[in-house]
Amino acid sequence: RQIHSGMPLLLALWLAGMQHASASSYVNNLSSSVGTATIAGNATLAGGQLQLTPFSPSTYGTLLVNNLDPGVSINGFTASFSLTLTGNGIGNAADGFSFNFANPANYPSGYYAWEVGATNGLSFCIVTYLFNYVAIKYNGTVLAQWNSSNGVLTDGTQQTVSISYSILGGASMTYRGQTITVSAAQLATAGYAGPQSGNQFLFGARCGSLQEAASIANVSITTEVAGTWAPLIHPPSGSAGHFLLLSDGTVMAENLSADEGPGWYRLT
Repeated sequence: RQIHSGMPLLLALWLAGMQHASASSYVNNLSSSVGTATIAGNATLAGGQLQLTPFSPSTYGTLLVNNLDPGVSINGFTASFSLTLTGNGIGNAADGFSFNFANPANYPSGYYAWEVGATNGLSFCIVTYLFNYVAIKYNGTVLAQWNSSNGVLTDGTQQTVSISYSILGGASMTYRGQTITVSAAQLATAGYAGPQSGNQFLFGARCGSLQEAASIANVSITTEVAGTWAPLIHPPSGSAGHFLLLSDGTVMAENLSADEGPGWYRLT
């Protein structure tokens, strides 16, 4: 069946590429190994999960996932994991946790306030000391948040965190039944140009002078990368207009631009 031929060519090609995307993933319950990732600081496998920080002051831990899509920039990702923050009854247990997607060269090294997120890229943060909030940040600036109260975020229960980002839909984070979102327009206004080649995912947590235990498990991260266009030697039979979508899902389009290689292309 034919794709609507009145759609602008570049927009149609881009949308079709979004719909026919390849995916990479990091899936690990963290019960026995971190797999294709690296831990640092006080992070250690314990009790069938990855403990980023023990219940001890002045500690930190990170899990840096290997580059899932070397050499390309992604269109979006989804992530879910189990998070347990345990304050053992301390009202101002400290300090929190973050999930980040940014240039790993710019990630802080050593002891760092990971609860506020990385200093660059996208950060999804849970701050447990004094302010008690959950936020989505870009380059350290809060774009959306919801507020909690002392002891709630560190009650020791295992909670599912669900995070997503797409260049069309923006970013979202769901935790403890609360969802916050940042639109693609808001991200663009904040200066976010989208994922860059080489960006990597990092989980981080920290304890200051007070403490809390922070652990993660059941991690699932999936990225989406747009398909590529391969030129066809001959035009497809039965084509009418400039776009063709076959019943098996094959997408073909005719490029009319003399500057960009005119002819028919197949999305792979």
